[in-house]
Amino acid sequence: NADHDLRIRVCTKLIDKGSRSTNELSRAYENRCDAYFQKGDYSRAIVDCNEAVRLNLKSADARAKRGLIYAFQGVYDRAVEDLSEAIRIDPNLAHLYITRANTYTGKGEFDLAVADLSKAIALDPKSFAAYSLRGVAYTNKGDLDRAMADANEALRLKPDSGAALAVRGFAHYVKGDYAQAM
Repeated sequence: NADHDLRIRVCTKLIDKGSRSTNELSRAYENRCDAYFQKGDYSRAIVDCNEAVRLNLKSADARAKRGLIYAFQGVYDRAVEDLSEAIRIDPNLAHLYITRANTYTGKGEFDLAVADLSKAIALDPKSFAAYSLRGVAYTNKGDLDRAMADANEALRLKPDSGAALAVRGFAHYVKGDYAQAM
């Protein structure tokens, strides 16, 4: 994508100038990391995220981005480590809990996913993603009534969501309520 290539060029120029503050330099690496990630170049993205973290150990964003990349690569333990550190740095960002919950779901750790998604909902009660994903986690745990309740709340927040309809329909199907599953 041309936009990603442009971001990479601009960030590279900022990095090469070397006259930026440490925080600005870290942000340039972080932004270039994101552009590489969007292009699917995970190895370069990780290199830049590593540099962003090295330059600014207090950057929740850089750790979260690196954790997301590890999760996309299926390196779940490293992803959880980075996302947990990002949450330690800034515990009030619902999207960090949602991302870590997705990672826990990938690992099959549904209780931990539910806990993170519940925290995300406490931080952002209108988070469609948190309700929808918690419904998936509850479904995987076999807690179908809670899965349907979360799917219903997700649908209240976003009535046209096929994902939430699928979660609710699947829960009805597993319960043997085939008419409601449709």
